[in-house]
Amino acid sequence: MKKYNSFFLLLIVIVLCSCGSKKLEWSQANFDKNLATGLTYEGEIVDGEQWTDANGKNLLLFCEKDVNHPPTDDMEMTDRYLYVYHFVDNKDGYKLKNEIKDASTECSFEIRARFMESSVTITDLDNDGVGEMTFCYRLGCSSELSPDDLKLFFIEDSDKYSITGNTFVDYGGGITDGGVMTLGENFTKADAKFQEHAKNVWENQKVHEKESSK
Repeated sequence: MKKYNSFFLLLIVIVLCSCGSKKLEWSQANFDKNLATGLTYEGEIVDGEQWTDANGKNLLLFCEKDVNHPPTDDMEMTDRYLYVYHFVDNKDGYKLKNEIKDASTECSFEIRARFMESSVTITDLDNDGVGEMTFCYRLGCSSELSPDDLKLFFIEDSDKYSITGNTFVDYGGGITDGGVMTLGENFTKADAKFQEHAKNVWENQKVHEKESSK
């Protein structure tokens, strides 16, 4: 009788473990911009991701919007707004789960606010079946080579972690500027795997590009 009890106990453990380890599936190549039709968002979609995890179908949109002001004293000023929208469809249509807004405003020089497309990753570092989003963007306005503000977000479910600082500029001759990196207070208490991944992404994005993408 004890053998049967042990067998059934083992069977229950196996079933519970298999239910708790849902495989994360995602593909950057499969992003379909048409999925955003009917959803509420601001700006123009410039990049996106879609994947399926334990929460359902996920859609991540990166949007930009420029607003030009009337010239003042022969100077034209532009605002550039950056928007991030994370929608989840759990069999009842896409619903907004996470949202981030930021901007560089009243810029009369080169506006350098933009998303860093190569920074975008979808992972499942803690193997809980819920995808983690990582992405960076820059904010800046200048007529010369100088550091821009750099921000990174790492989001799992509804938990947001951030790194702030600025880009690193090498002027040559041993003269440098920027390269500051500060973890958000809640990020210092997060899973070490999350921190390591975010810091690696930051390191790959922090070097300032001399050419504007716009």
